[in-house]
Amino acid sequence: MVVIPLVKKRKSLEGKTVIGIDEFNNGFSFSYGLPMIIVSYLIRDFPNRSNIPNAKYEKKRGILSKTPKGEEEFQKRARYYLNQNPNFKYTLLEKNPNSYLMLIERAQAIRSLILANIYDKKLDPLELVIAMDIIDEKGRSQIVAEELDRLLYDDRLSVKFYFQCHGEDHNVAIKKADRAAYYLAGLRKFKPKGKWPHVLKRVPLDFKVIQND
Repeated sequence: MVVIPLVKKRKSLEGKTVIGIDEFNNGFSFSYGLPMIIVSYLIRDFPNRSNIPNAKYEKKRGILSKTPKGEEEFQKRARYYLNQNPNFKYTLLEKNPNSYLMLIERAQAIRSLILANIYDKKLDPLELVIAMDIIDEKGRSQIVAEELDRLLYDDRLSVKFYFQCHGEDHNVAIKKADRAAYYLAGLRKFKPKGKWPHVLKRVPLDFKVIQND
């Protein structure tokens, strides 16, 4: 059994390559028919201070607006933030009535985001750290950790990963993943048909590496 790597306080990652992972609509409590949006955010040469103040439009607001003016303001904020913080990728996870299988699928989604970053950005897995916000509570995170460890083993990848309590408060990569997920959800809410926003950054749930001959 994998012992879950759980960090309660701020962890020193200075100078490392870090992928933060967080989501929006965990538990599917947000209506409007949206799936869970799981997002990764890549930061190379991680800063020596992760508790930096909010960047422009990093404070969450406006997603529940019901007025044309509020909707327009939200979309302005979302487009600005996502364009100024472009190192994100995301995948979508539909609700599964089986809560255990939902956690297994969540590990699969995280695995796909990790692989997509490694192969798209040509990252060295041995120099990479994956930081994730804890999933509800330790027991559920344990299930995801065990399945993710198995999947990465099958992919022959040795990648360090850990979960962090209140990750978005302690890790800027997790925070940016959280905000990107929030803005992607809002853009989809206000435009529920057609392609997803930033569709080229969307990663399939079953991401596969294409080998060139």
